[in-house]
Amino acid sequence: MAFGIGGKCYMVVAGDVSDVNNAVTVASESAGEKGLLVYRSVIPRPHEAMWRQMVEG
Repeated sequence: MAFGIGGKCYMVVAGDVSDVNNAVTVASESAGEKGLLVYRSVIPRPHEAMWRQMVEG
């Protein structure tokens, strides 16, 4: 997913927390099978400033 930047990656997934958790679980299982997953985290309600930083950079 992010080989060009040294393997660092993050994804922004929005929606109901349960749906996001399910999506992250499925993606993590797939990445884990390939040995590509180091850590995963779901932040249910990020602070507005954090959200802006993640989305806008």
